[in-house]
Amino acid sequence: MAPYNCSVQSGALKKVPHTLCVVSSPALRRRLKRSLHASGATVEFCDSVTQASGREVPKLLFLDQQSRQDAELPHLLQVMDKQGKVVIIGESIADNAFVQLMRQQPFDHVMDAEEPDESEILVTSVKLLTGDIFGLDKYLGWGADMTTSVVRDYEGKRDALEQVAAFAKESGARRKILGRIENVADELLMNAIYDAPAAAKAGLSGQDNLHFEVGPNQAPDPGAKPATLTFGCDGRYFGMSVVDHYGELRKKSILDNLLRARESGGRPRAGASGAGLGIFFVLASASRYIANIHQGVKTEVICLFDMRLTGREAQSCTGSLHIFTADGTKPS
Repeated sequence: MAPYNCSVQSGALKKVPHTLCVVSSPALRRRLKRSLHASGATVEFCDSVTQASGREVPKLLFLDQQSRQDAELPHLLQVMDKQGKVVIIGESIADNAFVQLMRQQPFDHVMDAEEPDESEILVTSVKLLTGDIFGLDKYLGWGADMTTSVVRDYEGKRDALEQVAAFAKESGARRKILGRIENVADELLMNAIYDAPAAAKAGLSGQDNLHFEVGPNQAPDPGAKPATLTFGCDGRYFGMSVVDHYGELRKKSILDNLLRARESGGRPRAGASGAGLGIFFVLASASRYIANIHQGVKTEVICLFDMRLTGREAQSCTGSLHIFTADGTKPS
């Protein structure tokens, strides 16, 4: 029988979601236990996927690098509920072979740290268990001041970038991190005010091969919906969120564009307008990349930048990639 907590809601007992963790590291187990208990889920640990056979089917499954390669994993994935989610710990999207695997498997969340922050585990698990996926505030510490602005066109984008740069500099961002923040903000806003409406109009989900050379005199589609930029800093992370009201981004597009850009060495392909370089540079710049997608309705891309890193320490590939979808739809 599935466990229940003692709270009563609308005259019925509230079912507690079940989480299964197939990880070997004692330190990681302790982190997961603390974080997942805080999320309100029951937590069960197994030494192998085989050992998990016959146990309660989990709502949320955490795997480390070793268990991810277990030959019995495909069977477990098949019996998991259609809404069940998988989080991989200890793998990296810097590995093209793993990115290829993500394209084929329901691996929509990956953290490359062998012992990720409890805060990241908690936010990820709560979002997956509740379906409440949108909002930069989930990733910045309580009390962090955040600024929001609406961006409609190239001139508005330019003003927004000046605001972001000034805020990041005032927050203490080092020169290299500051440059990354500015470049990512520029790319995300371009996607939101030009690429997303163009993709929706053309019926090209995922914005494949769309990205335009836009000048200050070029206006977006007159019927385009404005983008919303939010940014803030909690002392450790500088975070930004860009929302478009189209919901055209897809997991397949993110991964395919990343692989294409790597194959070309980060150079545009002849005859391709975008060649996926935008997502390539964003993933090479941010410490964490989060895509929240309500298909056909809204996309929010959140990027976090670790303010503690020096230019020498700054990573060449994001350490965490998360793709959340609303209404129970699977990333496509």
